[in-house]
Amino acid sequence: MVCLLTPDYHVSFNNRLFREKFGDDNGRHCYDYIFGRKVPCEFCEAYNVLKTGKPHHWECKSPDGLSIIDIYDFPFTDTDGSPLILEMDIDITERKKIEDALRESEEKYRDLFENARDAIITTNVEAKITGVNKLAEEYGFKKEQLLGKSIFDFIVEEHKERALKDFKAAISGKPVRGEMDVITPRGIFTAEYIDNPIKRGGEIIGIQAVLRDITERRKTQQKVLDYQVQLKSLASELTLAEERERRRIATELHDRIGQALAISKIKLDRLRHSMRTGEQARSLEEVCNVLGQAIAETRSLTFDLSSPILHELGLEAAINSWLVEQIEVKHHIAVEFNDGGKTKPLDDDVRVLLFRNVRELLINVVKHACADAVKVCIHRIGSRVQVTVQDDGVGFEPAEALAKAVTKGKYGLFSIKERLEQIGGHLEIESEPGHGCKVTMTAPLKKREITDGEN
Repeated sequence: MVCLLTPDYHVSFNNRLFREKFGDDNGRHCYDYIFGRKVPCEFCEAYNVLKTGKPHHWECKSPDGLSIIDIYDFPFTDTDGSPLILEMDIDITERKKIEDALRESEEKYRDLFENARDAIITTNVEAKITGVNKLAEEYGFKKEQLLGKSIFDFIVEEHKERALKDFKAAISGKPVRGEMDVITPRGIFTAEYIDNPIKRGGEIIGIQAVLRDITERRKTQQKVLDYQVQLKSLASELTLAEERERRRIATELHDRIGQALAISKIKLDRLRHSMRTGEQARSLEEVCNVLGQAIAETRSLTFDLSSPILHELGLEAAINSWLVEQIEVKHHIAVEFNDGGKTKPLDDDVRVLLFRNVRELLINVVKHACADAVKVCIHRIGSRVQVTVQDDGVGFEPAEALAKAVTKGKYGLFSIKERLEQIGGHLEIESEPGHGCKVTMTAPLKKREITDGEN
């Protein structure tokens, strides 16, 4: 908007925008037009450009208070030489709103930046630090120690390569998160960081790195890992202690009760043979039969408690013997066994645990699978042993079956999985209705013999 003013502030000329805004009645005073005032504005008198000979600039509100006007006054001379004031009025209402919003946004950002619970560092594209918030000072830094320095100057040597890779990714426009060890005046701490690109006008001008000190969290996690190692060690000791007790009881059954029953049967058999006929001979025969059954059950109980074959001949021989005797002979299910041919040195607790797990899985096959055949394979794969138990039975949905087991308090598969994990092993179940079931267990070999066995 443009208008010409006489020395006493009458409007002698105005353009279309001025008329649309304030009306087209020439001859009125400018302060009447613009401000709705009947007297000159005090700043007009103080800064009259005709008196000072210098341009003047100020801002004011329109009479309705809805607009902000940016006013520029310049000394001007009419064609006849008369002095005039050239006034340019610019409506800056929207610009002011944008500036106010921007200022408010900057204040909020500055407040968030300075009072964030995490350390925030901004850099340019050359990784030079351009800004830090107050939290950086808690690590012993002063702002002037950081500004202009490379962010990589404060990263431990072994993490610099990865940090550089992440920085390049962030500069290319991809936010990156990770962890690294940071060097500060108060020592080295572990930081979890997020690198976000900073854009201006669509162009990336640097990154904003948000760092959180997770040193204590890392220490806590390490303590948890240490406790887990202790727990596995205790679980291993418990397994071995339990197995020792089982072997002791099995030995007692075999050496005392089993032998006593065997001797008793031998003597009764002799006595029975000396009595060829009669009621007493028939009674002795019945007693001998009962003793024979008790001896067989004692032997079976001895093997169930602790298989002598497992300790004397190893895992493969124990599983194969149990497969043939208990699954094929007793339950009439065809069995196939494959041990892979390679040596598989195992710690005592691992050997005992795998044997128990295989036996439990085979009992499940007998009880639930309605299978005609079962296959057990033991293979060495690198530094681990892999045991698979596969049947051709009715199958099931693993997730559904496990959920029902928890609901009913039957934790067979869960117990197997848990026991394996305690020794660093893993359990995998593959099954579906009508297509049988395959259970795969893996466990570590004996560490001190792995290298020798692989050569």
